[in-house]
Amino acid sequence: MRILFIRHADPDYATDSLTTEGHQEARLLGEFLKNKELGHLYVSPMGRARKTLEYILNAKGINDYTVLDWVHEFEPIVDMNNGELRHAYDPENIGPDGHIFPRISWDMYPGTMPE
Repeated sequence: MRILFIRHADPDYATDSLTTEGHQEARLLGEFLKNKELGHLYVSPMGRARKTLEYILNAKGINDYTVLDWVHEFEPIVDMNNGELRHAYDPENIGPDGHIFPRISWDMYPGTMPE
């Protein structure tokens, strides 16, 4: 089983929605995922997350998802020092000794997503 976590696009926290840039990011994400097999979709109850999902749903022409009330405002820190996914992080996050500084999982480059 693969689980893909997608963080909301650029947020407008004041309105719990997306900024102009966020709408563009979400639109591009929807296009990127348009032909990908995603299985079931789950979303946070936060407006910015639901707005991001809306672009994915529209691009895929679907409307099937589940809102999970417990999914909001957490930071899953990942220590990637096993070397398997070193390429997923910006080189500035790798110390001179080769140690990768722990990062939030959504700070990984989008291009590292498996096909």
